Amino acid sequence: MSRERAEPPYGDVLLELAVTNSLASEVVDRALRARGVSPSQGGLLALIEENAPVTPTALARIIAMRASTLRDRVNELVRAGYVRRVPHEHDGRSSYLETTAEGRRWLGLVRPVVREVERTLDAELDGELLRFAGSLARVRLVLEKRLSEGIPDSTDPPRWTGDPGWRTPGLISCCGSTR
Repeated sequence: MSRERAEPPYGDVLLELAVTNSLASEVVDRALRARGVSPSQGGLLALIEENAPVTPTALARIIAMRASTLRDRVNELVRAGYVRRVPHEHDGRSSYLETTAEGRRWLGLVRPVVREVERTLDAELDGELLRFAGSLARVRLVLEKRLSEGIPDSTDPPRWTGDPGWRTPGLISCCGSTR
């Protein structure tokens, strides 16, 4: 039985974002499957395209993902033929990631489906989804700023900073959007 939820109290907002991301990813994946398109790390592929050429290290920083997790996801995209590695011109140990023609073709199939899902949700929410997008973008910028300022990750020893928010675990995956 579904029930409407009130706004989450502080302490639950990031959890609400994480759950919403997971649900949105599943709705998009089902919409893609219904159109015969296999879902495959669409958000990550879109981020690679938007930032290309991008090193795996830079991409890991952009999305706050551990290098080992990112490597596994990128390898999946490489095997699918959606991403290629291009040798780094100054660092032989590194490479750049960029989308292939097949990756761009796949994104061309996915983006209209995502837009359709967003339009449907926005209509059901009386226009709130698009109004919320600006606020969500600002939250993302603040979180990126906090991470760039050296907020400790979960492998650092705990320490009290007077702000319990720095210990909030990384709840949000990168793959909920293909824009």
